[in-house]
Amino acid sequence: SRGNAARTGAAIASRPPARVTDLRVSSAGSTSLELAWTSIGASGRDGQAAHYELRGSEQPIDAGNFEQAERLKWLPSTIAKGFESRLAYSDLDPGRRYWFALRAVDVLDLVSPVSNVVTIVPGPLSGMTRAGIVAGQRARGARLFWNVDAASTQFEARIQILDINGRVCRTFGVAGATDGAMDWDGLAESGEHAAPGIYFVRLVTRFAGARAKLLLLQ
Repeated sequence: SRGNAARTGAAIASRPPARVTDLRVSSAGSTSLELAWTSIGASGRDGQAAHYELRGSEQPIDAGNFEQAERLKWLPSTIAKGFESRLAYSDLDPGRRYWFALRAVDVLDLVSPVSNVVTIVPGPLSGMTRAGIVAGQRARGARLFWNVDAASTQFEARIQILDINGRVCRTFGVAGATDGAMDWDGLAESGEHAAPGIYFVRLVTRFAGARAKLLLLQ
């Protein structure tokens, strides 16, 4: 009947937007990145989005704390369902880990569940899929950017600091992440300050490895 049809139409109209399940980092640099996902539609009703609410944080994001994530951006939904939507973030700190997620919102302000969460450490190795390591000079010690090859991500890796003669000066364990950054304070395993000079940094993973050179100033 017409009444049943009207009620059915109202129910459909009030259906919240669908959840985005394929949020991803499509490109990244040392201080910026671009997020991408498949559009759920742009009509603003019937499960489609009127706009997207994107949030980023330096802390892990989940459904319980999504609204507290401090890096908020709104994006009008203008992309047809099934095509790729994109949004850029800038002014990020190299070497700091960030988490990102989004929700879709319709014209009635109904919201979707929080999307899948992506995490990344912006830096010189952003977007790299093979093993790599870069040493950035600091007044004391060095900042180390590392990336584990895809085949080795389920296994513990290690970063070693070696002196000019190849002797291991310091070893750090790396586990549970594909990329990251850490600071070497210039101390040897003994707790003493390493002598100024040329050192090598070696990343050792289960199936690969990488090497870089650094100059320790003091």
